[in-house]
Amino acid sequence: MANEKESTMIRFRCPACGEEITAMVKLKKKGLTTVSILHGEPKHVLVLYIDNRGVIRGYEVISEIIEIGTPFLKEFASAIGEKALAILLYAALSEKKVFPDISDKELLRAFYALVQELGISNIVVNSAEKASLVFNPTTLKGPEINLSALVKIVKEGLEKSKSGKGFAIYLRMNIVRLKEALFKLKQKIEKNEQVDPRKFINEVKITREELLLIASVLKEKGYSVDRVLLPEFRIISVFK
Repeated sequence: MANEKESTMIRFRCPACGEEITAMVKLKKKGLTTVSILHGEPKHVLVLYIDNRGVIRGYEVISEIIEIGTPFLKEFASAIGEKALAILLYAALSEKKVFPDISDKELLRAFYALVQELGISNIVVNSAEKASLVFNPTTLKGPEINLSALVKIVKEGLEKSKSGKGFAIYLRMNIVRLKEALFKLKQKIEKNEQVDPRKFINEVKITREELLLIASVLKEKGYSVDRVLLPEFRIISVFK
């Protein structure tokens, strides 16, 4: 920018926590440059006012920090229920297009915050007809397969996570894990390799319920899952 100089290193000890802050700052050629530094535990912001020579002319500490979105994800998840959230996780796993059938503006905004944190990008905004799944946390109309494995993941996430961000990360990690297992099972089906469920479960680090789930998702997509799974492990009973 025309009104900026090259980056200058500044050092300053935070008067609130004593931490020594070192940062590279692009100073304005005229007037004061304002720099906000989030740090410490509990989190707080140190605001520095620096002149064009790199001299700190003033500061203030802001201790009340409100993060938009993530702290409320656990509350939102609890409000809509474990089954509703499991349906969203299913959408992420199956990569189906989702239309949010939500009239309440605050709830819709929370929905978008949640899907963003979960990394779900297959959201249809304008038309339910273009979506494979219409998400309504009230009616809970989901897929015709057993989602108990995903409900269990949601429950564990709510119990183990201390923050909204941690909850979202926990859910994302599990979706990535299940997607990897789904991909490996799909490869075996495409190669027509017979799958020993017990060995496969140990190999990809999933549970029996989770194998039933990913097998059901692949069956929905048209893959001949029963052709490769051993006889004692059929997934017909999963469809309800």
